[in-house]
Amino acid sequence: MAENEFVTYGIDPSEFVINEARKYAINTKFEVATILSYKPEIKFDVITAFDVLEHVPEIEKAIGQIKSRLKPGGIFFCAVPVYDGSLGRLAEKLDRDETHINKWSRNRWLGIFSRSFNVLETWGAVRYSFGQLGYFYMAKPWLFRWGQAILVVVVDDGSSDGTASQAKKFSSNKVILIKHGRNLGLAETINSGLRRALKDSGDDDIIVTMDADNSHLPGLINRMVRLIEEGHDIVISSRFVAGARVRGVPLGRSILSWGGSFLFKLLFPIQGVKDYTCGYRAYRVSLLKRAVERFGNNFIGQKGFSCMVDILLKLREFDP
Repeated sequence: MAENEFVTYGIDPSEFVINEARKYAINTKFEVATILSYKPEIKFDVITAFDVLEHVPEIEKAIGQIKSRLKPGGIFFCAVPVYDGSLGRLAEKLDRDETHINKWSRNRWLGIFSRSFNVLETWGAVRYSFGQLGYFYMAKPWLFRWGQAILVVVVDDGSSDGTASQAKKFSSNKVILIKHGRNLGLAETINSGLRRALKDSGDDDIIVTMDADNSHLPGLINRMVRLIEEGHDIVISSRFVAGARVRGVPLGRSILSWGGSFLFKLLFPIQGVKDYTCGYRAYRVSLLKRAVERFGNNFIGQKGFSCMVDILLKLREFDP
């Protein structure tokens, strides 16, 4: 093989597709096969899968097979449809292909790819066929994030510090304000916020809850979301793990929080949970929906900080 040449291989489970492809790519070595059944004797520098993975039922095995066929340092390019955000929801309404069995959000796809690969770059594309009139296609890096559904729900629990007026200034930027006429407490605040967020959330979405008094660092949200994308159902920003620091909280309250979590851990052990009362959490929406469907109005049945423990205990019932 000359220095500037390369050899290409192509597979598809359809013999018709392979025969059609041979008409246009004469020098490509084609084979009728699926991703899982294709076992060449060589490994590749580059593997591409454009409009393929949305059709594959055993996606984790397929990606594992792709990775096993790459040389060290090899690159995998792929294109998959996504169904979140305004463009994604429009695409889902227009999509009539019944073989598209993996109708997932971009975050779910990223989570799957991140378990096997280092994701170097992501692009977004808009394309649509107008039949005989032509074909529209545009791909840009910024399109990957454009239109992604990010919804902010602010619950003003009867405050008098101007929270509601500040939130209203951002009402045109996907910010929803829920205002309690009087102070109802933490449990009702969490309940109002979660239920409103669930109304506009798909099963693949993620809900993050946090206090709005600067006690929770927003910079942790990306990391928490990434952990959900990697397969976790709940992520808690714990105060009781190595490297955690609590600032501006009276010593007595810190001792009370630590003692409460220690007691809850003894009475209601949940694998991986060290902080039972912290409200800074990320949840997988599909898990929350199952809990709300089962428990209804009793999903949050405790008052005060005990409501955070109540949520964990009810979600624990869905532990496989």
